[in-house]
Amino acid sequence: MHSTWYTLGVTSRTVRWWVLPFVLLTYSASPAQNSQTLSGNVVDAYSKEPLVSANIRIVGTARGTITNASGVYGLSLPAGRYEIIVSYLGYRSDTTVVDLPRDIPHNVALVPIAIPFPEIVVSGEDPAHEIMRNVIARKQEWFDALLSFMGKAYTRTAIRTDTSMAMIAESYSTIYWAKGDSLREVITQQRQSATVPSTLPLAYVRAVLNFYEDRIDLGGCVFVGPTAADAFSYYNFKLTTVRYQDNVPIYDIEITPKSRLTPLFRGRISIDGKTYRMIEVDVEPNEAFVLPLVKSTAIRFRQQFRLYDDKYSLPADYHLDVMTHVSLVVASGKVGFAKSVVLYDYAINSDLTDSLRLLPALSFHPRASVFDSTFWAQTNVLPLTGEEQLAYIRLDSIAAERARRPRSSVSRFLRFLCPMGETC
Repeated sequence: MHSTWYTLGVTSRTVRWWVLPFVLLTYSASPAQNSQTLSGNVVDAYSKEPLVSANIRIVGTARGTITNASGVYGLSLPAGRYEIIVSYLGYRSDTTVVDLPRDIPHNVALVPIAIPFPEIVVSGEDPAHEIMRNVIARKQEWFDALLSFMGKAYTRTAIRTDTSMAMIAESYSTIYWAKGDSLREVITQQRQSATVPSTLPLAYVRAVLNFYEDRIDLGGCVFVGPTAADAFSYYNFKLTTVRYQDNVPIYDIEITPKSRLTPLFRGRISIDGKTYRMIEVDVEPNEAFVLPLVKSTAIRFRQQFRLYDDKYSLPADYHLDVMTHVSLVVASGKVGFAKSVVLYDYAINSDLTDSLRLLPALSFHPRASVFDSTFWAQTNVLPLTGEEQLAYIRLDSIAAERARRPRSSVSRFLRFLCPMGETC
């Protein structure tokens, strides 16, 4: 990779310019020259149903991505030969060596693995308790050694009304994190439908949601994480299913809160039975988390983890889905909010900790809003679904009409949500 100098649009404080060459070294706003795109569909081999959020990983690198809601993926790589692993929980992984002299399709049909029903030994303790003790112990072996990381992120945000998609936005950014400090993010490219005010950036990471954290700050509420050292004081754990991936047992554990007053999660976490790593999370907040101005809310968090440097289990992606009934003075109605973030190209424990603290929390490359079609074509880590592609066209075509109308309840609600961290 080659180095690029940035001029940052500062949002909150002045950047010390001398630090930029060091912080941004090796990170570029444009894809590498001569890059090719590997893309395709991932489906169930028997039903042909698309597999959503299937993992695509390039062996020997930090590159990887996931499939979108239609089972489609895209990955930009320099021309060459690569070993590609496509995996999905409950399915046999597919490993293929691919020559990439040009853009090529690579479709994959994964074979589901029959789920055996192992004998459950009845005792005074659910097997999930011992599994979680191992998870928490293994976490401490690497979590304290994680001091910093740099990486790339793709973020997509969409707002829905009762009948259709109202707004959509995307961005690519470079992120920097150091222990004890907040995330620093430089947006290198962004685009959003014309229904989003230009002064209101809608797609950015803001904070890397990480369910490995002992305490997770969401929307001003601090949740106890399911792998916290004191997790047993807050959660009930129950082993519900044993699935397999490449002959490794995957334990699905149901987590339920012990309190309605403390911000906690309920749902499923999946544990690798060989390494005792948490590899997947699918949860919702309990009753302690309440959004103002809404009558009812359904919130779902999903996250996957990938192993880096054979030691660190870091987020590969996360997804937030909110469906709520907004009740405002001027209007009310159902509003859906969806945010997806794909994280890749990690560089772990770099020597930039002091420099990171000099960057603002969020800043922009001067040409971030200038649409670079080549960049977007070659860096498409999470392709738009057909619905999302049509939404861009439809929303842009009616933007002028929307601009003449009074501000909608969706717009008001969006402006309320934006200061709320991960809810935005």
